[in-house]
Amino acid sequence: MTGDQIIATAAVAVALVSIIANVLMWLEARRSAEASERSAASSESSAADSRRMARLGLDQYHDYLRPRVPGRVQTDTVEDPNRPGRYMVQALITLEAGEAPPRDYRVSVTGHTLNSTMWLSGAFTMRTGREERYFLGSISPGDPIKIVELSVKFWPNDAVSGDSGLDPWSCPCGLDDQDAGHWRARVPVDFDPSAIGDPRYLH
Repeated sequence: MTGDQIIATAAVAVALVSIIANVLMWLEARRSAEASERSAASSESSAADSRRMARLGLDQYHDYLRPRVPGRVQTDTVEDPNRPGRYMVQALITLEAGEAPPRDYRVSVTGHTLNSTMWLSGAFTMRTGREERYFLGSISPGDPIKIVELSVKFWPNDAVSGDSGLDPWSCPCGLDDQDAGHWRARVPVDFDPSAIGDPRYLH
C-alpha cells in the first residue's frame, strides 16, 4: 500500500469514527429529550391528579355541609280566623341531622302548582332540627291544595349576606351561587284534603 493509499484509508476511518460519534450523540440527545418529555408528562399528570384530589376533597366537604331535606313535606291545617269555613294549609319543613353539626342556612322557598310557581312566605333561615312553616294557601273543606311541590334554595349563612344574629359560616367549594342557590332541593307536598274538618288536624 502506497503512502497516499494509507492516508486515504486513515481519512475514511476518521470520517467513519466521526459519523458514529455523531450518531451516538444524536441518539443520546433523543433519549434525553424523550426522558424529559416523559418526566414533564408525568409531572403534569401528577399535578392534574393533585387538582382532582383537591377538587374531590372540596366536593366531599360541600356535600358534608349540604342541608338534609326530608323526602316529602308534611302539612298542617289551621282554621282561618278571618275567613269562616276556610282553612289555612302550611308546609312543615324540618332539616334532618347529618354528619355536620347543626347550622343555619339562608333559604328561599318556592311553591309549584301544575302550571305555575310562586314564592312562599315564611322563614328566611332554616336550622337543622328546627321546624319551619310556609303558607301554602287557604282552602275550603274537600278542596285540593294547588301547590304540589316545593323548591328550596339554600346558602351558607356567610358573614357578608347572612343574618348577623346567627353564627356566620361558609362553604369553601367556590361555587358561584348568587341566584341559583348553593344547594337546591325539590320536595313533593303530602296533603290529604280529607283532613280538612277533622278535629285531629285542627289547631
